[in-house]
Amino acid sequence: MIIEKYNVRLRRLEKSDLELVRLKRNSPAIRTRMFYQEEITAEAQEKWFDSINNVMHYYFVIEAKGKRVGLLNGNIRSFNEGTIEAGIFIWDQQFLASRTAVASALCVLDFHFILMDMKEIFIEVRTDNQKAIGFNEYLGFKQFKEEHEEGRVWLFLKKDNYLIHTQKLRRGVMRAAKETTPLGWEDVCFSEVDLALINDLPEAIYQVILPSIPGFLRR
Repeated sequence: MIIEKYNVRLRRLEKSDLELVRLKRNSPAIRTRMFYQEEITAEAQEKWFDSINNVMHYYFVIEAKGKRVGLLNGNIRSFNEGTIEAGIFIWDQQFLASRTAVASALCVLDFHFILMDMKEIFIEVRTDNQKAIGFNEYLGFKQFKEEHEEGRVWLFLKKDNYLIHTQKLRRGVMRAAKETTPLGWEDVCFSEVDLALINDLPEAIYQVILPSIPGFLRR
């Protein structure tokens, strides 16, 4: 699956990306901002990929200016409730706190909220990662008021709040990319693997996605 919009390209994580992602994830600059801080082996990375390569998980490599610069994800917690747990990390310093980071986040949030009609997205962040907390609040996320385990905080974003909060932000990103429309199904390209995964979607979500794929046979 490829989402291409706002001068960025999000490509569903593939096995060929695993070693690069593992090396970047193990770097001190990234690892110290994560909850799990042990070094990840190649074997562990393969097992992890096998566990997330399904219809419940959407990991995308961020590509900008011909380079792989980061990884973001939206993992389905409940199709019935329309809830997702998300995350992002960018390893290329050139693109930290950049329009690329914002555009990438908008793409994946639009994909889940607008195209897949999900209702709420959650993010878990270390309390000492203030840059990540600030970035997510910039996108409209709010912190839960109730107490959390020491060292971590949960943020949430509801669909209606997101659409209102990001109106001005999206217009700015669209203007910079010289685009006139927000993300739509015409900006999403499905591979054969993606089409196979779509057959495993719940009926309600399947019917949302189906009309966007010309020639795709009903299951």
